[in-house]
Amino acid sequence: MEKFQLMALPYSEHALEPVISKETIGFHHGKHLLAYVNNLNGLLPGSGFEEATLEDIVCNATGGILNNAGQILNHELYFQQFAAPSADNKP
Repeated sequence: MEKFQLMALPYSEHALEPVISKETIGFHHGKHLLAYVNNLNGLLPGSGFEEATLEDIVCNATGGILNNAGQILNHELYFQQFAAPSADNKP
């Protein structure tokens, strides 16, 4: 099992339409974020960051490891800031 996994979206891909399209969410989640997760997992062996948290990697790594970890953190924060509309549509 890989150290880092693709996060599950906290809402369906179409929940933010028409503001953000299903295609946009799907592209950023299923392509961009998935690629960063796979890339980071491929770079970790022998790096000294095998047991590190994502936050520790972002604070201490350089190069490709930092880039992929930072992109994972960026995308996870991006997805977590939104919510599907509620019945009364209040934040």
